[in-house]
Amino acid sequence: MLVASAALAALGACAGPGQRYVDAETGEYLQFIDDSHVKYVGHFNDREWLYEADRSSNGDILEMKMRHPDVGTLSFRQNREGCLAGAMWGSAKGKYRRFCPQ
Repeated sequence: MLVASAALAALGACAGPGQRYVDAETGEYLQFIDDSHVKYVGHFNDREWLYEADRSSNGDILEMKMRHPDVGTLSFRQNREGCLAGAMWGSAKGKYRRFCPQ
């Protein structure tokens, strides 16, 4: 129970339900739905993905892995500005995304 409470507290600190991270260059964004689902809007047909995240003690996402059965896996890491950054593949191969909290 204590672990669940800590996890909920961390979720509320950053990237909780309703939190949006936007890539200013493309207009694409990640909309966090709950503690395991995120919607990627603007690419991949606006699909909902499962995600897992390693978080800091104050709840910030340090590293995040998104999975979708029809698309594959995307990985993002927090950069110095507090944004989630990572390289893309497939139709966007070689393109870099930087999603920042809005």
